[in-house]
Amino acid sequence: MHRYISSSQWYELLLPDGWTGKEEKDCTSFLNSSYGVGAIQISAFPFPVESKAKGDTILRDYLIDRSVDINETIVEYTENKGISIAKYHYISNNIFWYIWVLSKINILLFVTYNCNLKDKNAELDFPRKSGHQVKLVLPSVRIQPGFYTRDSNDGVYGYKTFQYNQISLI
Repeated sequence: MHRYISSSQWYELLLPDGWTGKEEKDCTSFLNSSYGVGAIQISAFPFPVESKAKGDTILRDYLIDRSVDINETIVEYTENKGISIAKYHYISNNIFWYIWVLSKINILLFVTYNCNLKDKNAELDFPRKSGHQVKLVLPSVRIQPGFYTRDSNDGVYGYKTFQYNQISLI
């Protein structure tokens, strides 16, 4: 296992051997190119501290924007260690999607896992099979909120961070 820390330092996770992360402009993708059948993607955004929006509201808005019929019985919402977590899964065009929205203080993480529908159980139900370790990666996601501050001496803005909080997505 090796630790991946985002370039923003807003989150980190542990990746099993063979897994890689590729940062792009809007998100980072994680996959096992040898054995994996799907990909985990994480996007991190600054989130207004004064915002009253919770993960479930943001998740619902995302699903509505994509014309997903929402089955309210499978929308899950929890608060864990001060982190708002909403999750949902659905199928669209033979692609299985699992989505998590996490917010803490001023950081919003948007995490997705997707794969072909026929491969859904390969990584989610059998995580210890060679390369199929999504259930090992997702629980290792840790979020590190922080805040911008201005130094009273020179007016320079800086970013102060709090402790990482580990959460379990599955």
